[in-house]
Amino acid sequence: MIIGTLNIWAFVLPGWIQPIDDLDKIMAPLLDASCYQYNFDYNLIAGLRANLTWDCLLESYLNMDRIYKTLRNHLDKEFNYWQLSFTIDTKIFGG
Repeated sequence: MIIGTLNIWAFVLPGWIQPIDDLDKIMAPLLDASCYQYNFDYNLIAGLRANLTWDCLLESYLNMDRIYKTLRNHLDKEFNYWQLSFTIDTKIFGG
């Protein structure tokens, strides 16, 4: 059952594309545990900066802190400058 959506947006200044691919591999098992399905996409702009987005259909809220901390730690370790936006929308049933 889908209980909401999780939208993650990050802006990074990558030196090369490898940290972005590593980030997708690190996040995949965490998102699989909480999401019915998710989509990862990124735009590399002139090779100097990138916009990363994850759109997830949530089945559980249990791993939200772990997802955030893992993402934040990897961004802090691999990129000189980054911004992060984490949005959770809840689906309300009944009423």
